[in-house]
Amino acid sequence: MKRTRKRGTDYDGSPLTEDMCQSIRILVASRLIVFGLQLVGSSVLPEAPTDAFKGVGGEEEQNFLSKVIIFVLKGFSRWDSQRFLHIAKYGYTWESMLAFQPLYPTIVALLSKCIPYISQDASLLLAGVLISNTCFLLTGLLLHKLIIEIFNLTPFTRKAAIFLFAFNPSSIFFSSLYTESTYAFLTFSGIYALHSEVNLTKSILYSSLIFSIASLARSNGILNVGFIGYKLLALWIGKRIRIEWAIGMLILSYLVVTIPVRMYESYVYTVFCGHANNDNYFVATEERILPGDLSKLEWCVMEGTNTFPFLIVPNYYTIIQKKYWDMPSSLRHNPAFVKLQELYSSKGKDLKMTELFGSDPTRFYKYTRFLTTPDGAFLADFSKNIVDDEIFAALIDLAKQRKVCEMRDAMFGGDKINFTEDRAVYHVGLRNRSKNSPKIDGQDIDKDVNDVLAHMKDFCKAIISGEWKGFSGKKITDVVNIGIGGSDLGPLMVTEALKHYQVGPNVHFVSNIDGTHLAEVLKKVNPETCLFVIASKTFTTQETITNAESAKHWFLEHAKDASHVGKHFVALSTNAPLCKEFGIKEENMFAFWDWVGGRYSLWSAIGLSIAVFIGYDNFEKLLDGAHFMDKHFKETELENNIPVIMAVLGVWYTNFFGAETHALLPYDQYLHRFAAYFQQGDMESNGKSITRDGHRVDYSTGPIVWGEPGTNGQHAFYQLIHQGTKLIPADFIATVKSLNPIRDSLHHKILLANFLAQTEALMKGKTSEEAKKELLEAGNHTTEQLNKILPHKVFEGNKPTNSFVLQKMTPFTLGSLIAAYEHKIFVQGIIWNINSYDQWGVELGKQLAKVILGDLNSEGDVSSHDNSTNGLINFIKKNF
Repeated sequence: MKRTRKRGTDYDGSPLTEDMCQSIRILVASRLIVFGLQLVGSSVLPEAPTDAFKGVGGEEEQNFLSKVIIFVLKGFSRWDSQRFLHIAKYGYTWESMLAFQPLYPTIVALLSKCIPYISQDASLLLAGVLISNTCFLLTGLLLHKLIIEIFNLTPFTRKAAIFLFAFNPSSIFFSSLYTESTYAFLTFSGIYALHSEVNLTKSILYSSLIFSIASLARSNGILNVGFIGYKLLALWIGKRIRIEWAIGMLILSYLVVTIPVRMYESYVYTVFCGHANNDNYFVATEERILPGDLSKLEWCVMEGTNTFPFLIVPNYYTIIQKKYWDMPSSLRHNPAFVKLQELYSSKGKDLKMTELFGSDPTRFYKYTRFLTTPDGAFLADFSKNIVDDEIFAALIDLAKQRKVCEMRDAMFGGDKINFTEDRAVYHVGLRNRSKNSPKIDGQDIDKDVNDVLAHMKDFCKAIISGEWKGFSGKKITDVVNIGIGGSDLGPLMVTEALKHYQVGPNVHFVSNIDGTHLAEVLKKVNPETCLFVIASKTFTTQETITNAESAKHWFLEHAKDASHVGKHFVALSTNAPLCKEFGIKEENMFAFWDWVGGRYSLWSAIGLSIAVFIGYDNFEKLLDGAHFMDKHFKETELENNIPVIMAVLGVWYTNFFGAETHALLPYDQYLHRFAAYFQQGDMESNGKSITRDGHRVDYSTGPIVWGEPGTNGQHAFYQLIHQGTKLIPADFIATVKSLNPIRDSLHHKILLANFLAQTEALMKGKTSEEAKKELLEAGNHTTEQLNKILPHKVFEGNKPTNSFVLQKMTPFTLGSLIAAYEHKIFVQGIIWNINSYDQWGVELGKQLAKVILGDLNSEGDVSSHDNSTNGLINFIKKNF
């Protein structure tokens, strides 16, 4: 007989009450509505562009019924549903899948085997939907019973609670192939068991068993022990149980709940840490860490544990969650980045610059930024880029959302933004003409910098005037800078760029450990009139000190007396004891600081060879120019900020168009080392794959930087830029006035004509119609010849370029240009969330080189390396 509940009376738990029937109707109605919405949505709306996992392998053959099921239910298989389907079909094939507990995919796999007549994909999908929706309905009924039996709510409140459960915005997850429904059903079952049994011990054990199963659905199922702890605490406070018994039952409950999880973790440890899986089928499309790849499975290695673990097992879940999903600052999830992805997909990839110029006569002025320097105009033309106003605004918004302004202020404030080395990044302080630098590590930066600059000024005056004499009493005519990396590339580039301003001795550079480099330079200099500048902060850099020792040996072969070393060697170093041991006087040591990175050090004492070459006054103008750009970068709104615009355009091409390189193409022979300098500046700074949060990036970072001066490059690699298969954004740099106006600037006008023509050609290209017209006008082709050659004469165009035009090449304008690129690199590093100021990538090779040097000096064959390296070492030793 059907029984109904009267208000205020006890409820007997009958499943056929009117209240329960109403709850069932609400729950079923909600699932029907969700089903209809997903069917309409997945049929009408295009799938949003995401980087969500979409499964592996090819499509299996589907019969008609399978196609219908997949079409009707595919809306329930988005996002992480695909991972559960993958596990149900293939098992745990790579590391990231271990973040998904095994209960749900196991049940899906078992149920799918009971569904006949349809394909495996269709049966898995149908099984998952049936399980999720069945668990949802059962969870709703349990909620109904809990509301009545525990909370004793009014009928209206009960209906409202069931309604909110059924129709809350996230309820689609309860029908999708996610663990939410399964986990909720088990959790509510455990709670119901905990409160429905009269025998307390039984209720705790029953609920513990159910919670243990829930922990195999979701890892946070272990936290359900809290429900048991809460009940035990309430009973103890009510003096209904003893504290000893309560603690004992809580420990027992915890063990029961966690044992299945620990067993599963032990199984994972055995499978992933015990043997290798080299099945290339599961490596095909993305970076995946397979079982047995111990070098990447860091949780496999437990200190002090080398036996099969059971209760003591690696906490792999926390590591995997952090590695693959715990990324609140991930670039891909940034709203501005998502917006840009939508803009790229909807129109960005199809934008044509010729159409953008055709529709906007003011485009050049809209996208060009002008600065006025003491040495003339500084123009940055960004109009020849594949952006419209909406995309440009979104790129600027990306910089804002990634906190470029805040990080810029932190850098200028002396904060230790180079956190991996616990250092400030304050090369801007070296050229801070405002003299208002913050203290770093308690030190007065302005005073320290000014002291070194004053020392450099006096030294330059002594060298250039001839006051400084060599051991034979002759004036210094040549300076040899011995350094490597930032101690070489920056000074070399600048002295070449400012060769027109030479007032001091000739400057030569030795960097390579290859003895040929030093030998060829020593052929050009006289030991009586040569000064060596040893640039090594620690005075221990292997290449630099080896070259320095060899130069000293060469010098003493001529000078004979070791006391003469002090007149011909100076040090850019902070290691006074080693410098003195080398023979360098303390007054000839020039300091610089940890907050100056090597690739940003030309502004420091590392620039001594520059100052000697162009004179200290011109060196100060170089600093002034950089400070000019620093102020622009620090004080100008992002929309008009030249380094910021350079940076976000680079991000646009790297992260959305898939550009892998960036070309620097100076139409000024003085800048022939500019690209080589910023190869280090950019690639050593942003060639990183780990975020500031310690995660591996899931997006591209720094591009490959390369280039040569025009017009040499036009006859070398421009073919690839114009008609190759790679998109190569390029920066073109030129000066309006030549410092060498040969034949009334004829050469320079031809140079500028090529500079202008190339950016126009890359933007416009040449259509098939235009090429055909040219061939017809030439009039020397048959129809067959014309059709044969025509495709080769077409230029796609739409190749992005930036144009930077300086009034002329001076120390000031060069300083501004260098600083602009430095800040561009900084901004991109912030957007990509990487540390642009360390360089751990150079360490491993250096460490191995020390070992191999010992092998080369040892007797007999070597067998301690890999087969290839052993073979190479042994071949060299036999033929040395």
